[in-house]
Amino acid sequence: AGEADELTADREQVRILGGLAVARLARNRPGVTRPEVEQAFASAREQTERALDNMRDALEANPDWWATRERLIATLNQTGRAEEAIAVANEALEALPETPKYRRARSRALLDRSRAQQSAGRFEEAFQSLQQAVEIHPRDAVIRENLAAAYAQYKRDPDSAIRELLTAIQLQRSSAARYERLASLLISADRTDEALDAFSEALKRVEDKASFAQRIEQNLIRSNLTDLA
Repeated sequence: AGEADELTADREQVRILGGLAVARLARNRPGVTRPEVEQAFASAREQTERALDNMRDALEANPDWWATRERLIATLNQTGRAEEAIAVANEALEALPETPKYRRARSRALLDRSRAQQSAGRFEEAFQSLQQAVEIHPRDAVIRENLAAAYAQYKRDPDSAIRELLTAIQLQRSSAARYERLASLLISADRTDEALDAFSEALKRVEDKASFAQRIEQNLIRSNLTDLA
């Protein structure tokens, strides 16, 4: 079931990207006419709508498919239909039983709703949805990382953001990017020694260490953090 969910999400993403790729190739073709370009992009929009319909059909039969719902809501957000995306998430929360079996699906539906609420400019509601998601599934690193970003962006609370991001790192083997985000939060909280440790952890996880270190140094200098650089 998990593979079917992810394959459905990926298939429809390929359908959307394929339509856009064809349209962009048509636009850049020598000698192309305006009607041809318009037709190509109309075809791309049709592919997107077909993908949306396919994902809705799949979710109607399988309301616990969180990967497909995540792709559906992301596509709706990207096409300026945030309120529709919120409705999709709410429908999922109504359909999914409040039992341990559906804990992950419900928590991911709340994460999806939060992202849609952010797209709609409903930031306080987005923050509350993330808090609910953590209550349902406290060991989901992705949700914790999103809550950390919300604390930093909406609440201007770097200490709480750091706490949530550290929890995400403890729950899941983390990438260089996650440690780099942690370092940025630590800098904003004036915890520079810990930020250096986080940068060191990030450095261990990249192949081109020289380029990574140079980029970090340049970013710190631009931020007037020359001593830290």
